Amino acid sequence: AFRAYMSSQTFSNNTATVCAFNTEVFDTNGTYNTGDYRFTPLIAGYYFFKLQIFWSSSARCMTGFYKNGSYSLPSKWW
Repeated sequence: AFRAYMSSQTFSNNTATVCAFNTEVFDTNGTYNTGDYRFTPLIAGYYFFKLQIFWSSSARCMTGFYKNGSYSLPSKWW
């Protein structure tokens, strides 16, 4: 299990940006990398991820996940 958060980051309009969750709260198996923001499990299986982003703009936000370097989960516009 791991928990990481973004210490600070600036986003630009109309630009896809990887969220830099670069600060770990905990990482019990050393499977999250704060340098490339990737989780690499030690055991194959199903995993649950929770993402929470707050912004103070009227602009829309789209989220998604990558698996093995490829976009794998549907986006969601907010």
